[in-house]
Formats: sequence, C-alpha cells, structure tokens
Amino acid sequence: MGINVRPVVRLAIWLVVMALLSGWLFSELRIVNNMAQFMPAAKQDLQLQALMSEMQNGPAATTLMLRISGIEDVQQLAELSVRLKQQLSSHNGTFRDVRNTAQLSDVQAMEPLFAYRYLLSDDQDWSETSLRKMLQQRLSDLRSGAGALPGNILTTDPQLAFMSYLQGLVNTAANGGGPKIESGVWFDQKLQAALMLVSVRGESLDLDVMQAAIADIRQSFSQLVGTSAAKLEIAGPGMMAVASRATIEQVVNQLSVFMTLLLVIVFGVAYRSLRLLILAVIPLLSAITVALVFTQLIFNEVHGIVLAFGITLLGVCLDYPLHLFSHLRADETPFLSLKRIWPTLFLSGFSSVLAYLALLGSGFDGLSQLAAFAASGLTVALLTTRYLLPCLVSVDKIRPRFWTLGIYLSRPQKALLALLLSGFPLLVIIQADKVWETSIDAISPVPASDRLRDGELRHALNVPEVSHVFLQVADSVEKVLQKSENIHRQLIELQTQGIINSVWSPSRILPSAQRQRLRQSTLPADEQLLTNLEAALKGLAFRGEAFRPWLKAVAASRKLAPLQYRDISSTPLAAVLRQGLFQQGKLWISVVRISGISSNAELDNWLDLHPQVKESHVALRQATEQLLIDYRISTFERFMAVSILLVLIIFLWSRSISRTLWVLLPVSIGVLGGFSVPLLIGNAINVFHLLALLLVLGMGLDYSLFFNRAEGNAVERRSCVHAISISSMTTSAAFLMLAISPVPVMAAMGQTVAAGGFMCFISAWILTASNRNSL
Repeated sequence: MGINVRPVVRLAIWLVVMALLSGWLFSELRIVNNMAQFMPAAKQDLQLQALMSEMQNGPAATTLMLRISGIEDVQQLAELSVRLKQQLSSHNGTFRDVRNTAQLSDVQAMEPLFAYRYLLSDDQDWSETSLRKMLQQRLSDLRSGAGALPGNILTTDPQLAFMSYLQGLVNTAANGGGPKIESGVWFDQKLQAALMLVSVRGESLDLDVMQAAIADIRQSFSQLVGTSAAKLEIAGPGMMAVASRATIEQVVNQLSVFMTLLLVIVFGVAYRSLRLLILAVIPLLSAITVALVFTQLIFNEVHGIVLAFGITLLGVCLDYPLHLFSHLRADETPFLSLKRIWPTLFLSGFSSVLAYLALLGSGFDGLSQLAAFAASGLTVALLTTRYLLPCLVSVDKIRPRFWTLGIYLSRPQKALLALLLSGFPLLVIIQADKVWETSIDAISPVPASDRLRDGELRHALNVPEVSHVFLQVADSVEKVLQKSENIHRQLIELQTQGIINSVWSPSRILPSAQRQRLRQSTLPADEQLLTNLEAALKGLAFRGEAFRPWLKAVAASRKLAPLQYRDISSTPLAAVLRQGLFQQGKLWISVVRISGISSNAELDNWLDLHPQVKESHVALRQATEQLLIDYRISTFERFMAVSILLVLIIFLWSRSISRTLWVLLPVSIGVLGGFSVPLLIGNAINVFHLLALLLVLGMGLDYSLFFNRAEGNAVERRSCVHAISISSMTTSAAFLMLAISPVPVMAAMGQTVAAGGFMCFISAWILTASNRNSL
C-alpha cells in the first residue's frame, strides 16, 4: 500500500533539516589544512605556544625562498634573477618584498624612520679627525662614480647612518655564512644557483593567497626562461603548507571514489539491491552533514584531515544500516527487527562514541576536531537508523545473499587459539628494535626531500633558524626590548668564538627607549659639532653651508621622543619586526635567534656557563619532541581509562564475568594486532597509532557484541555473520586506503585501524562464545 503518513512526515522533516544544514554549510563551512593542528599545542607552555603560532601563521610563514639553477653561466643566472625580481616586483598587489641581494628593495618606504637614524644606528664618532675621514671618503666616492646616493643623503646624512642601519638589517652573517654576491645578486657558495627571498602580502598565512602567489612565481619564471634548461625550486612554510593541502585534497578525492565504488559492489553482491544502498546512504549523509555543522560551530573551521577521516568514518557508520538490513525477517516489521537488535546496537554505538570522545583534550587541536566530528556523526547515524530507516525499508524486497563462517571450537580450543592469536603480536612487540617514536619528523606532513630542500635554502640564504631561540617575556614593549638587548650582547660572545654565525634580535630593528636615549646623550652640542665640522672641511672641496640640513637634523635628534613599536607599522620593517616581537594577551614576547651553529655540544657548554641566558633558551625540536612523549603517556592513560570504563559497562550489561571475558577477548587481540602491525612493517609507534587504538576498541566491541548475541538460532547467527563480515570488509578497506596515504598522520591511523579492526573480526568470528543468552 505504500508508505503511510508518519514515515512520509519523518522523511520530509529529514529532507528539510538536511537542506537547511547543507545550505548553512555552503555559506559557512571553512576547510583548513594547517598541519600545526596535528602537532602538539604546547598549552602548558604559553610562551612556546605563542612562538609556534607566530612561526606557523605570522609573517615568517609568508616568506618564500627561491633557488634558480640549471644554467652553468653565472652571468645568465644573475640576469635571470634580476629579470624575475623585476617581474615579481611589478605585481605589488601580491608580493610585499622581492629581494635577490643584500639591499632593501624599497628604501623610500623607510622614510618615516629617517629622522630617527641617530637613535637607531650604532654610536657615531663626532671628532674632527673622524668627520674629516668621513668627508674625504664621500668626496672620493663622488669622484670615482661610486658615491651615487639617493636623494639628498649627502647633505642630510653624510655619515650614512641611516643606510648603515638598513644595511645592518640585511647583512649576511659573519664567519663566511650566508650567500655570496656575484654580479650584484645572491648565489650559493658554489655559484651554481641564484637565490631570492620573496615575501607574500598578508599578516598571516592564507593558503589560497599563497597558492596563487606560488602559481604567479612559476608562471613568471616560465615566461622568462622559455625553452631554457633553467629550473626553479621554491621552499618555505607557505610552500610546504600548500603542498600538504594538495596532498590531503588528493587523498580525500581518492577515498571518496574508492568508498563509492566499494559500496556499490558490496550492496550489489551482498544484498542484490542498489535500493538498499540508497537507503544506507541516509544515515551516512546525515552523519557527515551534522558532523560538519557541529565541528564548524565549535571550532569555526574543519581541518582537511578531519574531512578525509570522515570519509573513512563511512565504514563505521555503515555498520548500523547493515545490521538492520541483515537482521530483517519476512515475518516481522522492520521496526520489530530493529527493536530486537537495538540493545546490542546501542551498546556498540555508545562504545564507539565513547572511544572517540577520549580524543578530546588530547593536546592536538586537530584530534579534538576529529573527536567532535566522529562522535556527533556516529550518534546521528545511530539515531537515523533507529527512527527513520525502518520507515523506508520494504521487507518483501530484501533478498540478501547469506553465507556462513562455519568454524566452531570447544572452549579449550578457543583458549589455545586465543593464546596463539595474541602471542604473535606480543612477539612482534617484544622483538621490535624500536617501539616508541620520539622524532617529530615521523609525524611531519612534509616529505623528507622537501624538508631537506628547505634546510638547504635556509642555510644558503642565512635565514635565521628556529631550532634554537631565546624567549624574553615582559608586560611592556620597553621591558622586553631591554631584555632582548641584554641577551643579544651576551650571545655575541658565541659569534666571536665561532660557535654560531650570527645573532638576530628585534632590538636591531627597534632599540629600547633606554638605548635610544643613551644614544641621544652621546650626540654633540650644536656649537661643538659646528666647530668640528668647520675644522674637518678645511682644504676639502665641500662648502660648509651645504651641510646645514645635517646640523639641523642632529640638533633635532637630541629632542626626539624615542621611536615606538607603532611607528614601525607603516614601514616594510613591520613584518620583519613581528617575527621577533609580538603580543600574546597582556604579555609581550621577543624572540632572539641564532644561526649557523657549528657545534651543539659547544653551545650547550656555553649555556651551562651562562645560566641566565640558558633560562630563556628553547631548543624547539627537543621541546616539541618532549611534548610528543608527554602526549603519548597521556594518550596511553586515556586508552587505559576508556578500556576500564568499557569493561565495566559490558559487565553491567551482560551481568556475567564469563560472557564479559569472551566479549573482550577478541577486542584485546585486535588492539594487540593494531599495535604490532606498524612495528612489523618498520614503523615505530607514535601518538597517532595510540589514538587510533581507541577507534579499534570501539570497532572491536561492535563485532564481538554481535557475534556473542547469537541466540542459538542458526538464522540469527547467519544474520550476524552477514552484517559483521560486510562491515569489517568495508571498514578495513577504507582504513587500508588511509594506511597508504602519503600524509603520516593519516597513514599512522589507517595502519592501526585497518590491522586492528581486521584482527578483531577474525578473532571475534573464531572465538565467539556459544552462549544462549543474548547480550
């Protein structure tokens, strides 16, 4: 007779809700691919967290390093570098700064700082002898043609104090560090490649903007080289982030196609009905839609990895309609069939949701998103299966192709087999040379080749490293700058000893007000400067009145208020300054960096002798790896807590110690299998493998609960085997696809869940207890 009114109303409500939620997602959904969300959040160290945030999202993240090679002729490479710089500089809406030599490209934009030159530059020598030597040098420059100075610099700043200040900001490191200059542009030390630094406009890393900028660079380069053998390499945080996003998008697309084909094949073979496939999509579509809305509302964004993981979540959500379809009987309504299996189905779903919720507060923002996404999605899929799907199923059109898995063993035989199934994973774990992963590189989304190229270009360009930094914190800009100056002075000793190449401090751009006032105090009185200048000019071709603007400028400098942080904001130096000086809440943080470390051991020894400096020292790699260890311990504790809670729940549900043990035995074997397989294929266990075991726990309980609910009825057992085997096949296949992903986070979780889930299925099938009482 068709569908009665109530099912029609339910379906209509579902369609309206899905339409509204989809419309909201269309306008509000924000997909991001910031891999930092799957790195330790460092919330217990706010200073380190602030630094990592600035590194990942601040101006440093918008700087790209370029290497042009492939041509043996150095002059041709230099010309290509100059032409590419000119081409990119004309795109000023995209690029903030394009540099291929140790010279700031936009000196005119620094004009607001010119009046402060004597407060910013190192102390000058104002003696008659020094002034005369300076004037003779300017005269020599003019006569030789080497003294072409911009504007009226000669008469307003004959000491070149301002140019010296600017040059000091871009100078290469001492002791042979940094690039060589050949034909006026940067080259590597072997003169085999021209080097460039390109800053993309924007205060933080916007992947769409960065992707467009990279495409612009490549297109401009292609137009310039034509059929030449020249090649371009691009590195930097932005480049790696764009590449990671492309990889994640590729994985998502592949998973989508794979899961679609798999579901069509499974439903065509197992149920001989594509109509059931359409019905099974309803809980899946509901789960994905609500999960996206829920995650977007809570986090204001959804990570690409979470979305990719959501595709594999289809394999888990599919369990619920599969159980319904496989347990339908011709002599009862779909509602009665569902009611018959609902207690076990609810317990299975609740266990899975609980396992996912354990990811909340893991210390990884991305995993918190995943927890919210998965828990909300599974809950909605379960409720949709319970209250909507039975309305739409016609029992007379169900023709499943059943099969049996006919291994029945006595309990002693099962105990022996359980010992063998658990013994092999334990043997793998015991025999492993390295069980725990401690390197941050193991979870980096960036291929080793890209990281190597990034490191090579950083070294070649002498870009300040971030492996060792010195953090200063204070409640005002002035206090934190004074601290930076103090640290900087002490670190110069390391440079003098050859332990490092250079020291970079934000106080080089903006000295503290105290330092500026000190420099003001060394400026000569008007009469003294005039007397010294007149004496120095004797016998030289310069006219004394030509330097009146300079005398007025020096006099004005004595009365200037110190330059402030806000005064830098209108200049190109603002982005550079923010890399080392920024605000976090009510605190100001400065970052002093060192480059070109020749010996970590010597650095450690020096720091031991300077405890006050060591107190502010942060070795980012070691600090991050320690966080990973801490999170691994936290995750293990989390896993144990969830396991104990689930044991208690299963016991209260079954009211039998024996039945509880038989339910949990396959789950335990699956967890051991999921733990051992990564070790077997040569991967040490990282925190993401452990987190994936929580998912194995939920899946394993689903399989074991349904295998153990058989009521001594061959039809019932056949239905259970049918549903669980299809579920296991689709879920394992989905996570197996994830296991071969080039993204380490995805691969780690995929390996563990695919192996652990399959082991859960095999052991649950073989070791099922022959209990007549259902769970």
